Amino acid sequence: MLKNLKEPFQFVSMLHAIGKHYIINYKEGINKSFRNPILLDASCNGLQHLSSMTRDVELAKQTNVIGNWDDNKEKNESLPAKDLYTHAANLIQKHVEENDYPESIKQIKFTRKLVKKSIMTIPYNISLTGIQAQIKAHAKEIREFSRPIFYLPAEFSKLDKPIRLYPSELKRVGTIVYTVFANELPSLNNLRKYLDSMSKIILGLDSYIYWITPTGLKINLSNQKLKSSIFQSRLYSGDRPITISLPTNQLDKVAIKRSWMPNLIHSLDSANIQLFVNKLHIPSPRGEGKENINIPFYTIHDCFASLPNSMELLERLVKEAFIEIYFSDNAYVQSLHHQLTEQIRDLTETKLDENGEEIAKVFIRNKEEWLTIPKLPYSFTDPDLTEKFIKGLTKNP
Repeated sequence: MLKNLKEPFQFVSMLHAIGKHYIINYKEGINKSFRNPILLDASCNGLQHLSSMTRDVELAKQTNVIGNWDDNKEKNESLPAKDLYTHAANLIQKHVEENDYPESIKQIKFTRKLVKKSIMTIPYNISLTGIQAQIKAHAKEIREFSRPIFYLPAEFSKLDKPIRLYPSELKRVGTIVYTVFANELPSLNNLRKYLDSMSKIILGLDSYIYWITPTGLKINLSNQKLKSSIFQSRLYSGDRPITISLPTNQLDKVAIKRSWMPNLIHSLDSANIQLFVNKLHIPSPRGEGKENINIPFYTIHDCFASLPNSMELLERLVKEAFIEIYFSDNAYVQSLHHQLTEQIRDLTETKLDENGEEIAKVFIRNKEEWLTIPKLPYSFTDPDLTEKFIKGLTKNP
């Protein structure tokens, strides 16, 4: 039984607690309190941030940012939580069944397990090659006449037997997963285009990218190119030379552009935790300074752990911090846009073109160009969606 459990150590911990309180001390155990922390984990955390930043209602529903309410039920009664990974697997399965693909690919049963890691990493700018490698990791490689052949396990087969795939077919499976789900996220594509346009201007000015988080932390994204140097150490008697990588004065613009979105998401995730911690200090009822709310908890990235009697308050305060970032009067996406625009204005000359669009002067391959400073898509700041998101986060249908 333990072998098949997802969290075996938590299960064993609870067994010890039950044994201590209800078996060994059965006479008084019913009056004892459990001290085992329970976990509150986000539902595909990166996409939760992106759905809120872009105000994508459908994505917010699938990641449980907005409650899954049934208007025909009583107030405050909700349906079971959504599962984005299962939803994505169903979309991909439908696409494969409705289109012309080799029979080997049509035999694949796209499950949550098969696509989860790929869907999870799409908002972190995973490449097509990266997703193909993730799908490949589920398969077993066998050499047939010196040619690699891959077998997907029977659990991913409609016929309950391993599926034989050529390398080209396996890569095609990765492409299907990437393109089908990416097409379901137009808001994510809009955000990526916006960030790419901003980075093209800033990096074209030979500058790193910086932004300030909702808690006031300034982050500089300034990857530097590395240069390999080979030398023979006087302290080491071996015959092989030693190779080390040393930073240069040049920015690694490709790395900066590729890592911007994931770093931005992680910084907002961190800000959410910081704002939550700040909310543990509340005004004193006597009007004298602030009082602490004593909640035992720990957090790892987007997972919070606390004792059962503290979990409801912890969840509420985490969501209040989330609302403060994205749905306050000054939504963070507007603040971010202002920061990036001012950064460009500080670096170069800008002016209005004949269409009233602000353009910036940059030099690309030593050639002067004027690039349009992108505007935020209206949907990212649509005020009509603010109330919907706040109600969804506060479970108030």
